[in-house]
Amino acid sequence: MTVLGQESDGSIFDVMDDTELSEEETTELEANIEETEVLTTEEIEEEVTEEVTLEELQVENSALILQQEELEEQLADAQEKLDAYLEDIAEVDSDLQEKVTNLDDYNHKIIRAKLKEQAEADALAEAAEDSEESEEDEEDEEALSTSMIIIISLGFMFLLLHGVRSLLGFTILSFLNPAFYSLFVDVAILLFICAIVSIGYYSDFLEDNHLDHSVIIIGSAVFTFFWLLLGLWLIIAAQAFSQTWIHHEKSCQDLRNLTHIYQEAQIDLAEGVIPRRLKSIYKDFHYAIMRQLFICPTFLPPVTEVYLRTDFNLAEYLSRCLADVIDKVFQLNWLGYTFIIIAMIAWRFVVAMDEGAQFIALWVLPGLVLFLSIILIFKLRSVYNQLVPLPTDQIILNLPRDNFGRPPDMNEDIIPRPGYLSGYFHSYDKEANYINCCFYKIHPLKLTWSYIISKTFPNRHELLFWGDKYGVDIIIGFLQGISICLTLWITVILLHFIPILHEQWEIYGICMIVACILIWLFAACYLLPEIIRLVTLTSKIEMMKDRKIVEDSILCDRVDKAKVIVRIYRQFKMIYREKYGEKPELKDQVIENYAKEVFNLYKDQENQTVDVEELEDMIALCGVKLEDDELRLFAKECKPEGNQNITCQGFCNAVMTIMASRKLRPEFVVRVVLTRHFQEGRGKNVQDASIEEIKQFFNDFYWHFTEDDIQDFLWETRFVLEDIGTAEISELSGLVRNNVNDYAR
Repeated sequence: MTVLGQESDGSIFDVMDDTELSEEETTELEANIEETEVLTTEEIEEEVTEEVTLEELQVENSALILQQEELEEQLADAQEKLDAYLEDIAEVDSDLQEKVTNLDDYNHKIIRAKLKEQAEADALAEAAEDSEESEEDEEDEEALSTSMIIIISLGFMFLLLHGVRSLLGFTILSFLNPAFYSLFVDVAILLFICAIVSIGYYSDFLEDNHLDHSVIIIGSAVFTFFWLLLGLWLIIAAQAFSQTWIHHEKSCQDLRNLTHIYQEAQIDLAEGVIPRRLKSIYKDFHYAIMRQLFICPTFLPPVTEVYLRTDFNLAEYLSRCLADVIDKVFQLNWLGYTFIIIAMIAWRFVVAMDEGAQFIALWVLPGLVLFLSIILIFKLRSVYNQLVPLPTDQIILNLPRDNFGRPPDMNEDIIPRPGYLSGYFHSYDKEANYINCCFYKIHPLKLTWSYIISKTFPNRHELLFWGDKYGVDIIIGFLQGISICLTLWITVILLHFIPILHEQWEIYGICMIVACILIWLFAACYLLPEIIRLVTLTSKIEMMKDRKIVEDSILCDRVDKAKVIVRIYRQFKMIYREKYGEKPELKDQVIENYAKEVFNLYKDQENQTVDVEELEDMIALCGVKLEDDELRLFAKECKPEGNQNITCQGFCNAVMTIMASRKLRPEFVVRVVLTRHFQEGRGKNVQDASIEEIKQFFNDFYWHFTEDDIQDFLWETRFVLEDIGTAEISELSGLVRNNVNDYAR
């Protein structure tokens, strides 16, 4: 036995296991060992062998101890894993048990929900069977209400259009009425298309999952709005152009003053001071040259039996021509509506592409529109310069200073030949003038569109355009296409690109949106009206005059002159009644009785008079409508007696005076008034009067006439009498008679 704390010396006592000896037995054993210390050789070998075996056993024992420790460690690890596995199994069992419980509860809920839905479905089926007839009535009412909403919306839109037309009618000139009509027809057609699409959408007639009908409806409405907006702007721009031409026309009526202003501007320019009005003066003279060539076509064969009057209102003619061009732009035919549909379909393909293609399409369309518009402007300006020579100092100084007594043949010495009339056409019977075309010799004019399509040769004016004879129609088609593209472009920007650019590009997207809107405004507000103005100037003068519009302008001018003469005569008649007329006697008993009948309706029963403020209503009962100045004269003829009261006799006398004046001839009234007025001034009978004396007459009775009417009357007098300085009173009377007798009174 090995003592604790002592090392083993390899004796037998160290290997004895589970053997305990007493001290006496130990002492006896030691004595026996000492007695046997003397051993033989065999015994020693046996002991050595035993020791070796003992050492081996000790080594094996140590190895076994190590294996035992390893096994104990492995057993401890296995026990730990087993405990962990048992814990995991317990957790999984608990989780599965919980899920099974939840699944069971969920299955019970589903079963209960199905039972509830089945019960509700049965109840709804029973209710549906009971109320089938009432639901059909409700569907009919809903369809009717939808239709009524659409119809009422269209009605309000037409009222809006009519209101816009009525509102602008007070400020827009009458010659633009055809353009208004064409614009409203286009808008009405587009609104009708919107209504058809809306009805098809809300009635489920158009069932196509590939199309967004709400976007189509909104897009159609936005397109219609901007088409109306663009049309109204073009009409307003047309009126601005018309006002500019009217200003030029007034300047041309007094070229003497305009030439004086030009000479002063030249003096300032020579002194190194650039005058502000020099550019506008050149425009006035350029207009004057075009006007002279229009009224007196010196370099062309006569297109009328006689030349136009030198006071022909060219501004009125150009304004009507401008309205005609705008009217053609708004008159969309089947080709125009087909172009709109094709553009919409093309845009649907663009929207279906990737964002890069959409971004390119956003800028390609305005780029093409701007490029085409600028090309058209340069082309039309070059055509206009070929038709109307530019003003030079020599031309300006030689232009007529007035429009009286100057023969048209004098233009040949004043205005140079326009550029488009230079050169000559090649003779048709000389092959030397032919050109080679596909190995064939052919006359150049046979290659024109006019000859190819209609077998007719174009004139010099038509050859200035692309497409010669059909050039103006081609440009009108371009204008329609540009207008449609601009309207469609701004519609797509508002509905499609604004959300995309704002979300993806943020501040840069907002800048691009603003840039798009500015480009649209530039193209719609400047380029398009400028092209229309140039088309009017280049296609309505020289060899392409519009005879119908010329006749309409002459008729309008005659009507305006007649209105002026009628207003002048009305004041002459009032002067005659007030100063030179004889008081009529009451001879017509019917008129007297009728006047008394009207008077008795308004008279005061106490004093048997009528207040002067009742005169307008009283004379209206007699079927007469008087202006304010005529009403004042009528009140004076009634001779109110104190406190503004009118007697029956005074009213009857005034009515008889009006009725008697209707029999007076216009020439008699004018002759009497002028003769007696000049007789009072000269003290003798007169047969004629100078222009200065006529001006003095109007100054003496200035409260009867307006300044514009006086100037127009004097102008007509000078023109008719050929500005000889004096006018016979009988001729003035005849001038008034010829206009008054042809005008409704």
